[in-house]
Amino acid sequence: MQDVAVPNNRAIWHRLQPALLAILLGIIGALVNSLSVPFLTNVELIFGNAAIIIGAMLFRPPLALLVALIAVTPMYFYWGHPFGYLTFGLEALVISYLRSRGRYVLFAELYYWLLIGMPLTALLIWLTSNQPDVYWLFVSLKQGFNAAIYATIGCIIAFILDRRMDVSWRQQPRIKRKLSQQLVYAIIIVTTLALISASLYISRGLIVSSHQATQSSLENRAQKLADSIHFFVNNQKSAIVIAANWMSHGQNIDRQTVLEQTHLSYAGFLTMLVADKSGEIVNASPASLMSSMTESSVKDRDYFQQAINNQSLFLSPVFLGRGFGRSVIIAISAPYYQNNDFTTPAGIVEGSLDLSFLQIFTETQSGIIPIKTIITDQHNKIIYADPTLNIEPLAEFQFDAISNAAEQQRFIMSSMPNEVFAYAKKVTPAGWQVYTIIDFDLIIKAMEQEYLAIFVSLLFTLIMSAIVAFLFGQRITKPLNFIIQQINKFDNKAIDTFKPLRESAAVEINHLYQELKRDKNMVEVHQKNLEQMVNERTRALNQANEKLQELALNDGLTKVHNRRYLDNNFAYIQKTAQRNLALMSVIIMDLDHFKRLNDNYGHLAGDEVLVKVASLVSEEFSRETDTIVRFGGEEFLVIAPYITAAALAKKLENLRVKIAETEFVDKDNQQIFRTSSSFGAIIADAEFSEDLLKWVKVADECLYQAKNSGRNKVVITDRIARVAP
Repeated sequence: MQDVAVPNNRAIWHRLQPALLAILLGIIGALVNSLSVPFLTNVELIFGNAAIIIGAMLFRPPLALLVALIAVTPMYFYWGHPFGYLTFGLEALVISYLRSRGRYVLFAELYYWLLIGMPLTALLIWLTSNQPDVYWLFVSLKQGFNAAIYATIGCIIAFILDRRMDVSWRQQPRIKRKLSQQLVYAIIIVTTLALISASLYISRGLIVSSHQATQSSLENRAQKLADSIHFFVNNQKSAIVIAANWMSHGQNIDRQTVLEQTHLSYAGFLTMLVADKSGEIVNASPASLMSSMTESSVKDRDYFQQAINNQSLFLSPVFLGRGFGRSVIIAISAPYYQNNDFTTPAGIVEGSLDLSFLQIFTETQSGIIPIKTIITDQHNKIIYADPTLNIEPLAEFQFDAISNAAEQQRFIMSSMPNEVFAYAKKVTPAGWQVYTIIDFDLIIKAMEQEYLAIFVSLLFTLIMSAIVAFLFGQRITKPLNFIIQQINKFDNKAIDTFKPLRESAAVEINHLYQELKRDKNMVEVHQKNLEQMVNERTRALNQANEKLQELALNDGLTKVHNRRYLDNNFAYIQKTAQRNLALMSVIIMDLDHFKRLNDNYGHLAGDEVLVKVASLVSEEFSRETDTIVRFGGEEFLVIAPYITAAALAKKLENLRVKIAETEFVDKDNQQIFRTSSSFGAIIADAEFSEDLLKWVKVADECLYQAKNSGRNKVVITDRIARVAP
């Protein structure tokens, strides 16, 4: 009995050994698949499936299927669906079967994915996913090329472990092949891996760069909108404060006239009113509203109660108007006083700011992909949304952010659950939130079209390479080996002349051999020429980079410096002047009524004025130490170190006069018009502050004084430290 038991135990072990090794191979593949490589948003590259390829080389279909089912298990938990078991399980069965029929594994892999795997993947995504229309095509192509990568990796591993895989438990038979076939197959494997890996890497870089450029465009636009809205609202708040001050300090002032003049100067207000301390409306602009009002008291309104009780400027939350229409508005109110009694308000001045002005800031578009805008108040209520989004004003803005988007911030709005948007968000100082968004579908579709072209080209190249390699492999193996030997001997200086090919070699091979011999002598010359070309291209690239750097620091319209240049260089200018114990001046100038000029004569005329004014400023402040910056819109900022107060006043007055006397021509209507500028300046010791904002704040206060005193003025504040006598 003992003599029979030993062979039986060995037989059992021999039968179990392939299954145990298949399980081990599947576990190794699963471990590698658990470390999948992110490629794009929700798209991963998987390399553990190389275990499926090795399993198909070693085992018959049942055990090859077992390897696949174990290896793809991590993807079930990652993807959340069992489709991987279907596509990769079929892959293992088909590859193992074709391998048993004598087919090369890599070619069997290509057959499977072209005829079964990619169509099946596309169908599953199309039926189950709500991604963009072309997304299913993109992912199925990626799956096919990912399969080509891990198939080549599996083939290379099998080639390296070739002798160790020749064991008794191997189920797949060894197939003897000709040397030419093996050589061609090896070349195709390496070429496939290199080409597909390079194409995936390059295409991913292009897609990520495009996403980053889009995100940067969204960020820049959101920031510009937030800045513009903040500036506009602050300007309207200043109007209410000015009107309240006029009514408080004037003797026998006509409040109706003040109200109408303020309303005329600040067109953003839908209506303006004056209410007495009991909340009764005593003045309104337009004046015709007094006769059409349905309510004459505002004592229940927040803007009345807050301004009266706190005796300060009040900016209300967004609401729908009641008395003067149903527009989305915010109320800006401030108290005014009478009879020099500044302890008890006599009433309030209020302006209803029509938020339809937000559309003006959001109309400008740049680039091919349209950018849409959503603006919410500090309570997350929508105060503006792009009309194409069909979102009601004052609705709560609800969305779900997608946190696993590696290349692009995205969200899905509850009002549009079937659309995904890429976005950027900026918050104004008032707490308003500016969202700039684009349809994520557009980004994906643009990238997928380019990606599809790359994939099709590569696929065509691989197929043609395989066909040509098989057709000519047998004819070229021996002569090519001979040629390689001769070239290696020549490179190693073992010979100085090439031996002739055998007469049986093909004419084309002999011609190639002759060409190679001549080319070897030309390589060094060509290499030198190539190095020279690279050096020339490098110099040209450096020059182009220098020009781009210059453009990045200058304003494209006026050719003076931009804010980036100022931010980068102010510290150097200030510290240099401080080390020399010098005075320094910061001047802000603003073109008066520039918006009205644009409205009357057009933006092209406005651009012409900006260019001319920049030229006049450059002429007046022409020293090498002077710095001229387009500060924003129609504002210019000048930094003038090493200047006296008298020289500064003279320069600014000369510049003010030059601008006021310059004539401009409206080319459309052949009308001559002029403009003027207001100036605010500070002159102080350079050590006054290292912070540009402190200089700008003082100069800006002077500018406001110039504006409030009638415009076309120069206001300078002297902060020079005086040494006691």
